[in-house]
Amino acid sequence: TSGGFGSNAAEGLSGIAQAAGTTAKYSALYGVMGLLQGAIAQVGTEMVNFADSNTDLQIALESSTDAVGKASDVDHEYLRTLEGISITAGSNVGDVQDIVAAGIRSIGLEAGHSSAELKVLGAEFAEQSQRMAILAKTDIKDAAGNIRAISSAYDVPLSNTSRINDALVTGKNVGGGDEKETAQAVATVGEAAKNAGFSLEGISAIASR
Repeated sequence: TSGGFGSNAAEGLSGIAQAAGTTAKYSALYGVMGLLQGAIAQVGTEMVNFADSNTDLQIALESSTDAVGKASDVDHEYLRTLEGISITAGSNVGDVQDIVAAGIRSIGLEAGHSSAELKVLGAEFAEQSQRMAILAKTDIKDAAGNIRAISSAYDVPLSNTSRINDALVTGKNVGGGDEKETAQAVATVGEAAKNAGFSLEGISAIASR
């Protein structure tokens, strides 16, 4: 009898162990499936955002083009350029497209730019935003916002945003401060500083101390 009981107990424990093992396997499987579903959903969201940003970029080009000539298309080569900027900045290409579209709309207010020129200048604005993002260790969207704020305060055309980064780098070298804090400070006090007679380069050096 005791042998039968021991045998039954052993079989029972074996069954429980097997059931537990099966449950663990299924739990792991469901976990993997959940991760895959989450990844697929993320990819789907990014694809939708990419399509929306691409459409908006094309609209920006068409609405900002001079009356003469046809608006340039957002072709694969141009998208590869923007993708390279996004990879360097650690961002997604949709964010860079949005930055370029905003830049093109602002630059388009300056007279005399063709659609082809706007594409180049828009990409350069994104590159300068990427440069500031790396220098200031910040997100490329925040960097683009700081550049636009400083550009507006100091009447620096977005077609010449390299001057803004150069001023911040020079200011950092003089003052030795943090690039991110310097960029934010200059963006915040830019208009008041300009009205008080400070140059962009001068206020960048002061803000960096």
